[in-house]
This record gives sequence, C-alpha cells and structure tokens, in this order.
Amino acid sequence: MSLIVPPELHRAFKTACAAEGVEMTEVLLEAIRQFVAKQQPAVPKKRGRK
Repeated sequence: MSLIVPPELHRAFKTACAAEGVEMTEVLLEAIRQFVAKQQPAVPKKRGRK
C-alpha cells in the first residue's frame, strides 16, 4: 500500500506517535482494523441442532 500524505500531516502524525511512544505503522493498522470491523455486517450466530 502506498499513501500520498501531505508533508505537514506526516510530520504531525510522526510527532504525535513519537510522543505516545508508538509506531506509526501500528497506529495505522489499528485504524484500518477498526474501519474494517465497522464495515462488516453482523454475522448471525449458528443455531445448534435440535
């Protein structure tokens, strides 16, 4: 994946991550995971056999 991020936003993101002591990649991956999870339709539970 490639992203084009404006330099000022990249610097702000890098600074914020450094201040929190987290890797930029991990923050992005978590944001992607949360976004995907919200988009997934609710999976109905399987019913047991009667």
